[in-house]
Amino acid sequence: MNNPQEILAHCGKKFGSHWYHTQAGGGNISFKNSDHLFIKTSGSTLASMSDPGNTVEINLKEFNKIIGENRLNSDIQSSSATVENWLSSFKSTTGKTPSVESCFHSIGKPFVIHTHLVSAISVASSVKAEKIISEVEAISETQITWVPYYRPGWPLYRAIYERFFSNESGIFLLQNHGIVIYADTLEEAEFLFNNTQTALDSWLGRSSLPQALVDFDEITTDVFEVKSEHDILTYYANALTPDFVLHFGPGYQEVDSMNFEGSTGLYRFGDRLFIAGYGSSADGARDILRQQLQCCLDISKTGNIRFLSGNACQDLISWGPGKYSGR
Repeated sequence: MNNPQEILAHCGKKFGSHWYHTQAGGGNISFKNSDHLFIKTSGSTLASMSDPGNTVEINLKEFNKIIGENRLNSDIQSSSATVENWLSSFKSTTGKTPSVESCFHSIGKPFVIHTHLVSAISVASSVKAEKIISEVEAISETQITWVPYYRPGWPLYRAIYERFFSNESGIFLLQNHGIVIYADTLEEAEFLFNNTQTALDSWLGRSSLPQALVDFDEITTDVFEVKSEHDILTYYANALTPDFVLHFGPGYQEVDSMNFEGSTGLYRFGDRLFIAGYGSSADGARDILRQQLQCCLDISKTGNIRFLSGNACQDLISWGPGKYSGR
């Protein structure tokens, strides 16, 4: 399989068809040669990469020049704005922009797989993450690098870049975010992903993909009640991932009525939770809630997890959901 579009379509279907691997427009898969980086467009889902209109081709030399000129800039805010504005101004033949996470896809090896794998988030967000990862390394027989939380985009790129050249295996677990795999071949990329997921799931005591432990009862065509036998009022009071923040904010909002007309978000009314206003994006919003609940339930194995701080949530909200979630 040598055609870039075929590679992206294959990987998008493989890693974008189940909420356990990634949710909504999260994650990205890329292939690069000496001249170009081929990657998903901003806001598109992995599963939609079979549509050529949802992938974009970036001139790699030009992109690396922009990145190189800004990498040593100690003013993170300034360099972040420069690089991310360059990406947002870049338009594909269909008028779409590349993923804001394209920066760390420019590093090193030809194949990069990044998903919001639930088991990776559970382990990487644990207060005992580094100890657990050392045990997962023993199961997988590979080196795995833990990356503490950084905002997606330029800050995360810098964090991965600083660690990339000391990691021979090319496997990174990102706190509050997911997994990144770098590989020389497609076969190696798929093996490393599958092997790491198997090791993570084994450590967590999972032998198969978990069932979604949250249901959604339709109230109207655009309002759904969130229901589960588990304590969702506790588990959804805070945000675990950037996806959660950029869809719902730092946690649910308490309201005094069920009038959700014109509203978009996650709402608590009494002891009930609702999502409203997501339209065609409702499936992605529901998957994000499934992901967070499963990660919270994994606390029984991982110990306490690190939710995003208030400052991290406000930073994401100021940065803007359009750059990441596709809303």
